Amino acid sequence: SMWKKSAGYIHVALLMQPIYSRNFILGFAVKPGNVHDSSFFNEVYNNVIKMFKNDMKIVAVDAGYITPHICKSILDDQLLPSIPYKSPMTKKGFMKKHQYVNDEYYDYYICEKNELLMYSTTNRDGYREYKSDAEKCKIVQS
Repeated sequence: SMWKKSAGYIHVALLMQPIYSRNFILGFAVKPGNVHDSSFFNEVYNNVIKMFKNDMKIVAVDAGYITPHICKSILDDQLLPSIPYKSPMTKKGFMKKHQYVNDEYYDYYICEKNELLMYSTTNRDGYREYKSDAEKCKIVQS
């Protein structure tokens, strides 16, 4: 990314996503810096697949591309995704996912203090959201 930061100038960032094969670029896209890498994966991936699908066995991408849609796209093309581990990005003051217990039958989570997090809604991205009494499940900093 390249940022131009000066008073009176528009801030611009360009991102280039190359795909290499023996030091040759197979495909790329140039997009504004405020667009997440995974949002234009399909554009580059589909162009590369059209040209090289018969020669491909593995698709290697960085951790920014580890989304269910991208993984499914790669697997649907009978290719093996090679993606590094992405550490959880838990916000400060929140508990990590492994600290909860999921009760699938009653559809709720239980926190370390044995408080229930009940199903609240499904967000725009299709993820189910669970909520509890914020005061009861607050992490106490010592």
